[in-house]
Amino acid sequence: MWQGYIIILPQIDWRFLVAAGRNVDFTQKEMEEMTGLDRTRFKRNLEKVCEMYKFDINNFKKEKDNPNSHFTFPPEIAELLALLVRNYDIHPKTLANKEKGYKIVKASDVAAYNKKMLSDIDEMEEIFKKAIYCRPGHYSAANIAFWSDEFIKQLTWFIMNLSSLKGESLGDTLAMFTKKMDVMNYNLYRGESIRNLSMASNEESTPLYLRMSELDKKMNQQNQSIDVIIADMIQAFLPVVRQIREENFRDYVPPYEFINANPILGIRVVEVPEGEEVEEDKELLRTLYYRTEVACLIDTSPFAQNEYNLEHLYKKNLEWKSILEGINDGSFKEPYELSNSEKIKNLKENIQCYEADLRQCRELLEELEHEEADTKEDFLTKNIKKGYQQHCKDLEKSCSRLNETVDKLVGQAMEEIMK
Repeated sequence: MWQGYIIILPQIDWRFLVAAGRNVDFTQKEMEEMTGLDRTRFKRNLEKVCEMYKFDINNFKKEKDNPNSHFTFPPEIAELLALLVRNYDIHPKTLANKEKGYKIVKASDVAAYNKKMLSDIDEMEEIFKKAIYCRPGHYSAANIAFWSDEFIKQLTWFIMNLSSLKGESLGDTLAMFTKKMDVMNYNLYRGESIRNLSMASNEESTPLYLRMSELDKKMNQQNQSIDVIIADMIQAFLPVVRQIREENFRDYVPPYEFINANPILGIRVVEVPEGEEVEEDKELLRTLYYRTEVACLIDTSPFAQNEYNLEHLYKKNLEWKSILEGINDGSFKEPYELSNSEKIKNLKENIQCYEADLRQCRELLEELEHEEADTKEDFLTKNIKKGYQQHCKDLEKSCSRLNETVDKLVGQAMEEIMK
């Protein structure tokens, strides 16, 4: 990050690259360099990105609705858009569309795409990096990138083991996991319902001017694809982009007094004697623009905590080993292989957990023994159950294609017992 002084002449013509619109806007040539694409591929990918995320490509033209107009990309959206354009060719949907027959997205492609996007985000202008880190979906993307490949492998092995290991009853195993998954499905829906009701209740007590917009709510969803988060951020900035055009691309003039009054910006403006030449620095001008114009439009207050959480996540993920890896490096041990000190340590930890559970059970028992009447089903529980009934009906209608895929996947494993 640049720190130091910016020296500005009393009257400098800041109009770099007039074709770009304003003095801080990016030209198509600069966007091509930022994405690493040639002119033809950049324009093709830009059109594809606009189609995928439902952007009007005219938003990025200097003259709206003029097919011959050149493109101009304000700093509010330039890096974000470049991120999507650069990685369009490795987007899971793009790769799926190249397949013959069923256009099925592969989990491994999702993981690879997330890894590349996360890596590129870390190299972005700091204000955008912080903004993306503040979205819950960024944390989820990091987990998806790490666990997808291992999950695919473990699930594949499990399905094959159902039928290939002859000593275990396939029917008993299916029964056990079906019952467990049934409970998990209900708990997933129940947790989501309670969270939504809690958010709705909080919103009702929040003044209208402080409530989140629908776009902000979408960007703050936990399970939101990383590219959709980027697209939604661009969507949020489009009114600003349109306003810039309506104002005829008025050049950016740095607020000199504001800059000098805020040392936190890391920049100081000084005048030089008239007649002395100073080289115009477009990158520095854009840095000023990011700090004085864009930063005020983005909330990055949760960044420090989210960055810490992400570092902790990476550390915990890297500490995990599969049993196979543990066997290979000698760290995995069956219970009888442990030393006496290790057995004692494990037993003490287990006893502490059991004692805590026992205390909770006794407290609950005492409460129930003092209640005179049975607890009636409350309104919340009744609504959750009713909602779950409709949710399952909707799943049966919308998951027919996925159901067929899973059916074939499990069937391939079951074929082993038919040999």
